[in-house]
Amino acid sequence: VYTPMSLIQKTINKWMPRGLEMFGDERGGGANVKLGFKPHKNGEAQDQYHAEVSRVVRDLNERFLRERVPSLSASEAEKAQREIVHDGKTLHGITRDELLKLPDRRFYRRRGVAAFEMVGVDGQSFENVEDYIKHVLENIPETSRAGRDFRNHAELQRKVALGQLTVEAATRQAPVLQRVGGVCPCSKSVRWVLNEDSGNGNGNSGNGHT
Repeated sequence: VYTPMSLIQKTINKWMPRGLEMFGDERGGGANVKLGFKPHKNGEAQDQYHAEVSRVVRDLNERFLRERVPSLSASEAEKAQREIVHDGKTLHGITRDELLKLPDRRFYRRRGVAAFEMVGVDGQSFENVEDYIKHVLENIPETSRAGRDFRNHAELQRKVALGQLTVEAATRQAPVLQRVGGVCPCSKSVRWVLNEDSGNGNGNSGNGHT
């Protein structure tokens, strides 16, 4: 099945923020390290995850280049990828916009230092909340736009921008990852769920730094 690079890019844009948040607030984790529960502080784990995904993205770009230009060797594709991505060159008819990139680490965040900051995929700042929500919609998969997860984020983003909620309160009301039990094999996975009391801002999934 052919999957266009544009859809892969939007999928990365959606899941990279959530992936970073799975490690917890980047300011925390020190206590767990001292007690031996975790090998790294949250920020260190986020950095390692970001670097790992960066390598995957770089590899996908090089594979794309070799598919488009079969005459390229592996080393030539690596060099071309670097020049297109980092130097903004157009090589072999391929532009920067055709290759994958990681979104800014502050994009579409609901936990951590950048929670509910209105920062775009390329690091640009937004003043108007509706412009920002439109930007997010344009940069995540179409199948995600009508989902509960996005609707929840957009609602909280509006309330933060209008001063109706603090960032901390919005974070408490955002979905959290929980393991869902049951007999189905899918119960071994985790899902984003809302706390029962998240609607009143008293959820227990706050922006803690442990």
